[in-house]
Amino acid sequence: MANLVNHPGMWLSDKAANSLARLEADHGRVGLNSAGRYEWEQQNLINRWDKGGANNRPPYLYPPARPASSSNHVKNGGIAFDTSSISKMLSIGAAYGWFQNYPNDPVHFEYDESRDKHKSPTGASQLTRDRQNWLNRSRGAGLVVDGKEGPKTKSAYKTYQTFLKKSWGYSGAIDGIWGPGTQVAHQKYYDHYNTPANPTPPVSGVPSGLRWQGIQEMLRSAGYGYTGLIDGIPGPQTVVSFQRFLATNQYQPGILDGAWGSNTGKAAQRWLKSRWGYKGAIDNVWGAGSKAAWAEAEKQNARAF
Repeated sequence: MANLVNHPGMWLSDKAANSLARLEADHGRVGLNSAGRYEWEQQNLINRWDKGGANNRPPYLYPPARPASSSNHVKNGGIAFDTSSISKMLSIGAAYGWFQNYPNDPVHFEYDESRDKHKSPTGASQLTRDRQNWLNRSRGAGLVVDGKEGPKTKSAYKTYQTFLKKSWGYSGAIDGIWGPGTQVAHQKYYDHYNTPANPTPPVSGVPSGLRWQGIQEMLRSAGYGYTGLIDGIPGPQTVVSFQRFLATNQYQPGILDGAWGSNTGKAAQRWLKSRWGYKGAIDNVWGAGSKAAWAEAEKQNARAF
């Protein structure tokens, strides 16, 4: 079984979890109501249904499969989930091996590896797939999730090691090899920011008082690698996607590392001066003029996307 990278506390079989991670890396997050279950959890649903009454049979609960061991939420490590994104899964799920199996249960989708047109080639590593999915989700790496440590994946490892060295205790070489030292620093970062008590925080140094929802919508819709929530929090993936936007449009943000330094701040001001009426110095000092121009950019992007 594997934890679902975009859904804390939920899990599926390794292959089903990897397929969902690839689908979400390509098309954005899918809303999940439930995924893998233990047999006793499925039995509890059966018992609830059998009690009857409006409280035990609400509109969102469909007749559960029985016996509990026969449910595809339970079998084979969990190969089914219930989703609120029904239309999205109907339009894109089939290519990744996901299909509806019960006409009377439209929220239920199951995974069939034989139908998965995007499955990783033979010889690929599940561990490498997990790392690629993580880097795509948290750092906006834009990797193909193929389980192979090719040049682009190793380059993404190097960028991640540079980030971990700044704040998370990594002291090894920037060599693109995910060894024990990289794993220890990664785990420290992951554990701190991926619990309900510690949602992903803003990147240190990002100017205060800026709204980001419209910018995040633009970064997602215009192909700059943002796949996270439209939550207005300039976390690492938001910032690295914004850096990619600035670099693509020749505003010179420097290294695409998900950190907000002087180069990123000045590049953002160049963008604001070029497009959004900023008239001040390119100095990474975010006073009233920079913030007013940002507010206009945020507003217009929210309308456009």
